[in-house]
Parts: sequence; C-alpha cells; structure tokens
Amino acid sequence: MDYHHGLLKRSTARFILCCTAILAPAFLFATQKPTTESTQGTFSGDYVIYRDYSWKSPTWIGFLYYNDETYGAFIRTDDPENPHTVSIIFSTQIEKGQLVLTGQQIISSITSDDTFGVNYLMGLLPKLYELKTFPRAGKAPFGTATVRKQMEEFGGSVTLDFQSFVPLFHLKAITGAKKETVLELTEIGSINGNGESVFYGYDPVEPQQDTNVFTLNKAAKKETVTVSGTRLHLDSQWKKIADNSFLCGNTAFLTVSTVNVPQEESGNKLSGPEQLLRLLTASSPYAKTLLPYTTIEGKQTAFTLKQSVYDVESKKISKDIKRCIKNKDGSFTIVSLTVNSHAYSAEQAYFNGLF
Repeated sequence: MDYHHGLLKRSTARFILCCTAILAPAFLFATQKPTTESTQGTFSGDYVIYRDYSWKSPTWIGFLYYNDETYGAFIRTDDPENPHTVSIIFSTQIEKGQLVLTGQQIISSITSDDTFGVNYLMGLLPKLYELKTFPRAGKAPFGTATVRKQMEEFGGSVTLDFQSFVPLFHLKAITGAKKETVLELTEIGSINGNGESVFYGYDPVEPQQDTNVFTLNKAAKKETVTVSGTRLHLDSQWKKIADNSFLCGNTAFLTVSTVNVPQEESGNKLSGPEQLLRLLTASSPYAKTLLPYTTIEGKQTAFTLKQSVYDVESKKISKDIKRCIKNKDGSFTIVSLTVNSHAYSAEQAYFNGLF
C-alpha cells in the first residue's frame, strides 16, 4: 500500500480513537479514588516526557503519575559510547504541600555509571512538584503562566513556562539565564489502554526523509461543501469517501466530527475545552505528537490546533490541523486535516484556506 494512503488510514483510525477516548475520562474520573493531583487535572496513568538539554549527550527524562503514593520515572541518555536508560518507581507521600520520597525500586538494569542519573531524578521530581503552577485562562486561549526561580539543576536563574493542559507539573519548558532552552516538553500521554511500555520504553523520534508528492492544480473546479454546519472550500482534487470525510489523492485527509467532552467538575480545574486539548495533543504507541511544534490559536469556544505528528510505523511526519468549535449543547465540532508535511509547507495558503 502506498505510504500516504496507509498514513491517512492510520490517521483516520487515530482520530476516531481520540474521539472515542473523549468519552472515557468521565468514566475514569468517576471510578478513580480522589487524589490530590486530580484537583489539578492529573489522573492515574498520566505521564510527561522532556528533552533535557542540561546534559552533554542527548537526554530525555519522564515522569509517570500512578497515585499520590507512587510515581514512575526514567532517564534516557544517548551517549554514543554508553547509551543507557534507567527506570525507577518512587514511593512518595505529600507533606505540607511537598512531595517526599519514601522509597524507590529500580525496574531496569543498572550499572555504577547510572548512579548520577538516579540521584538526578531523585532530586528533580520533588523540585518540579514544589514549583508546579496551575495557570488559569487570561489573555491566552488557555491557561499559561511564566515564573522565575532559582534551580541549581539548570545553572541558577531560570524561567519556567506553564500551560494548564499539561499533566503532572503543568510545565512546558524551562529556559536559562541566557534564554537557552534547558528543559522542553516533548510528549504527554497516558498508559491507560496503552500499557506501561509507552512510557518506560520511550524512543525519540527518528523521522525518515520524505518528499512532496503534491502538485496543486489551480484550474481545479471549486466547490463549497457544508458538513455539520461547517463550510469546506474544496475543489475537484478532493474525493468524498464518506458523508463527513474527503481524500485528496495520496496527500491529505479531511474529516468533520462532532464529539462530546466530559462535563466540567468542581473537583477538576480543567475546563471541558482544556480536557479536549489534552486528549488531542496526547501521544499513543502508534503516533507521537511533537509538542515543541504545537501551536494553539483562538479561544476556548473556538480554537485552531496545529501539530506535527510522527507516525511510528512509517517514521514519517504529517501536519495535523484541527479547528475545534464549541456548540450550544457543549459538544465540539472538530474539522481535522491531516496532510503530508512537505506538501503543507509548499502550499500552506491552499490547505489553510480549506476551512
């Protein structure tokens, strides 16, 4: 099967699964016992993974929330001479708003060379917990906050950028005194339904070289189609494959769906749109959302999400654009476009003008 047809097929499945998953949190939230973190939108199984630029060799660290008494963590260092990953489960307790480590279990192989990495995680986890900030929506469409602190782990004076939809610490990035990035969020997700290997078995993306296979036909006959009240500005290059879905050769897939989001709860600070945003930006074992390239424009009632998505099987990157519009009944209409990244770069005006 042609790569792009395969990618679009998997993108369709991923979007359907995501829409289905939007219904799941209401059930999960109801069945989980109350926890300190759930009041700030973090639930059992949520994880975050960061690229840590404070190390000489390419390094990634991750933190996984099981419950208030248990956290998982790993550090992966791709040293050409000694690549290694160490995974740990920490026993914890919360005392006066601080996260205290009460024990640890190393669940991976380990050598004496890994001692520094273990100690690094033991110091960093409580520190990030201490500094976590849950921002509320202001001028930005979703909650953001910037805080300046001292962190010796990253050379002293740093700036921490927070976003509400990010689980655990709500931390998106840390920059140093010279405005250099020292810690950057690369992935969020959940082990629920995906297994722990999606976290502990993390592999950095290694995209293969791709080419633009799309040639814009400026003479193509224009056609405006309305789906779920949304006007799509298509042309004869697009083929209708379902009442709500269209295909543009081997290059792009466009679909419109209406989904429900969990009702906002008094014990959960995440708004419905913020819960939706987290689900749409979460990675899975099959597709990785490259968060450093994610942008959000608009407001909580109507926003556009632009992302680069790495397909694990093909090792190719596609551009994913979603226009999310809140309806009067609280549901969201989502217009979703998946397009070859090179084609999008070459014809941005055309693809941006589809809806």
